[in-house]
This record gives sequence, C-alpha cells and structure tokens, in this order.
Amino acid sequence: MSDVGHGPERPADVVATEVRPVAFLRVQAAVQVLLLLMWGTQALTERDPFHLLLAGLSAVGVALLGRSLVSGARTRLVLSGDTLELRRRLRPVALARADVVAVRGDVRGRPTWSGQVLVETRTGTLRLPALEPGPGRLIPLLQEWAGVGEDPGPLT
Repeated sequence: MSDVGHGPERPADVVATEVRPVAFLRVQAAVQVLLLLMWGTQALTERDPFHLLLAGLSAVGVALLGRSLVSGARTRLVLSGDTLELRRRLRPVALARADVVAVRGDVRGRPTWSGQVLVETRTGTLRLPALEPGPGRLIPLLQEWAGVGEDPGPLT
C-alpha cells in the first residue's frame, strides 16, 4: 500500500469523499419546479391562499435543492500527519493516530461486504458516512495508517 499520512512533514491527503445521490437530487428538483409552476399558476389565477402557501413551500424546496446541487461542501476524510480528520459542515471530527485502536467494517472479517467503516478509539466508535472509495479499499488503508487491525489490542 501507499505511505499515506506518515510523518508530520507530509501535507494532508484526502483519502475519501462523500457519496452524494446527485441523480435523486436532480429528479427531486425537477419535481419541485413542476409543482412550483402548477401551484404558482393556481395561486395567481384563483387567488387561493392555500395554493399560495403551497407555491411558497415549493419555492423554498427548489431553493434548498438547488443549493445542495451546486454546493461544493462535501464530507472529506483527510489524513494529515498523525491526525485523521472527518471534515464536514456540521460536527467535524479529528482523531489522533495514537487514539485509534481498531478499524473494521460493519461485517466483521469482510471489508468488501461491509457498508460502513467503523473507527474504534479509546473513547468510543466513530461511524464514517458513506464514502468513496468504499469500505473494501478504505478499511485496509486506515488500518495501515493507524498500525492497527480489525480487533482492538490491549489498551494501555
């Protein structure tokens, strides 16, 4: 494997990024635009406050979906020196390499079958979100980086 993240002089390496359901978001945005057109037309022609409310809610939905489609903010897993960072908009997490006691998937002994990566530390378990590359490639990479296996060794 590669020499990812060893040494404090090495710059940060992005090793995984969030898997985003872009196709679903595009379909949902198209549906919301159609609903906005339908309810907006009815609100203007019938002067019905209920249709005006629905058109307003649909406009908010279009704005939020549009923002999420064009937003560059993604969750990234970064290895920088002796730190593993889960960089995300809400609740970013940083773990020291020395605190990691095990890295495994949610299916023990089968990284390629796993749907999620679990990083066990001295204080708890961090469940990583769906990232690309998947657990089959990410688990061995993180195990090598941390110098640990699937099961925690004796805690010191």
